[in-house]
Amino acid sequence: MKSEWTSHSPEETIQVAEQLGDKLTRGDIVLLSGPLGSGKTLFVKGLCRALKLDELWEVDSPTYTIMKKYATDPPCYHFDLYRIHSEDELESLSFYEIMESADIKVVEWPERLVHYRVPGKGFLVQFIKLEKTSRRITVTSFSAENE
Repeated sequence: MKSEWTSHSPEETIQVAEQLGDKLTRGDIVLLSGPLGSGKTLFVKGLCRALKLDELWEVDSPTYTIMKKYATDPPCYHFDLYRIHSEDELESLSFYEIMESADIKVVEWPERLVHYRVPGKGFLVQFIKLEKTSRRITVTSFSAENE
């Protein structure tokens, strides 16, 4: 499945994310790819809204902490790999174990996972900046079993 939207505002980006969030099931992985400031973390806020996170203010970029866990059902792990220089750095965060879990996993900057094959199934979300507040958002489903 491949879908494409043009978002003209932060609220529209959140609404697109909510639509995807409503489709997520246990174990799904969401990979977010796009330049700095393209709306990846805002998209996570929309996913968490769909997953019934009570405190949406908790959703922010884990650029420096690398990982955040949100109290959704199932739990949602949010990784930001922008500052990762080596995949070995992810070991201390139990990244590989979490990626195999039944929790929802959201990964910003999946391009940093050069030697890691993403397990399971999920969605690749790509962001292209069109204007100051406009984005093209493309969502493509994937399954490791079909590769």
